[in-house]
Amino acid sequence: MAECHRLTFQSCRLRHILTWSHRALATSSGGNVRAVAAVCIEKLWRQFFSDPSQWWDCRPEKVNSNYPDFKHKHTQDALWLVHRKTPTWARAQLAAMAPGTVQLDMFSWNRRLARYVKAGQHEKTIELYQEMQQKGMSPDNFTFVPVLNACASLRALEAGRKVH
Repeated sequence: MAECHRLTFQSCRLRHILTWSHRALATSSGGNVRAVAAVCIEKLWRQFFSDPSQWWDCRPEKVNSNYPDFKHKHTQDALWLVHRKTPTWARAQLAAMAPGTVQLDMFSWNRRLARYVKAGQHEKTIELYQEMQQKGMSPDNFTFVPVLNACASLRALEAGRKVH
């Protein structure tokens, strides 16, 4: 019987967002993993709206639809806007939030820069660096590596000199 629940859980596409306590709950409730997943996702959205500063906004750097829209800074829990289990109230509440409510910290900026360089989007890397400076963010040592890499790939000597 336990083997059946384990197989049910392994086949569930939402297994990466369920905690061990949710797995145990699903096992004890007859293996209804999807119902537990819906409760789990709803709980995560409530956590998101209670303190958005604890979440990274990954939407601007999203390369494909499998990458989450929001990721918790400490627990690494992930949320997707376009998901069949995302509550409609969450989409409506997110649309009503003021733009910029989810702030990017320096780590998030650097992560976005590195992703753009890795994806070969060098122009976008330089644009993002300029946007970062316009928003008053001071670059750190980790910022310069992807930006200078993008400048080198574009053979943008003048832009590289400005960064350096």
